[in-house]
Amino acid sequence: MTPLYLKILLLILPIVLYTQVISPLYSGGGQLYVPDNNIKSSRELISQYDGALKQASTLIEQGDILKKDYKEFDEGTKAKLNTMIPSYIDQIMMTDELAELVSKSDIKIETTLGIRAANDSSYADLIAYDVGFKVSGSYEDFKKVLKLIESSLRLYDIEGVKFTAPDTEKEGSISEMTVSTKTYILK
Repeated sequence: MTPLYLKILLLILPIVLYTQVISPLYSGGGQLYVPDNNIKSSRELISQYDGALKQASTLIEQGDILKKDYKEFDEGTKAKLNTMIPSYIDQIMMTDELAELVSKSDIKIETTLGIRAANDSSYADLIAYDVGFKVSGSYEDFKKVLKLIESSLRLYDIEGVKFTAPDTEKEGSISEMTVSTKTYILK
């Protein structure tokens, strides 16, 4: 090879190397060489990871603040919070709670219509359960039952009330009431 051709080759070789190998590595597109992972997309991915890590540290700080606040509650308040929205629920516990609640109104639960997980919950951190029961008594007793449910520590959403009228027209006669409620537990 003559020195002139060698100089031309040494001049052209870096240009070809840059345009066909180094530039595609950065941009991700080339005619002869197309890399799987280019530098540009790797930098974008790294910036997304950095943003996620910054958010994670913020979330950890918020969690620490909430834990500190929770530790400042006295045991009575923690027990009330656990009653309002427990972390689990079972048929016997709910039946006992409802029976105790309704018994304060001088009537008794005739039938518990079951406790089952509801299909939907409008709250992200809660699981909804449908709870229903049937009682018999006067209209005044029914109002007492509804007030007791309303003032209960447990979180109840009354979804429906169905009355069955008594057979006789006497005042204070006994009729049936079916109550459909929804209660919640933590996920």
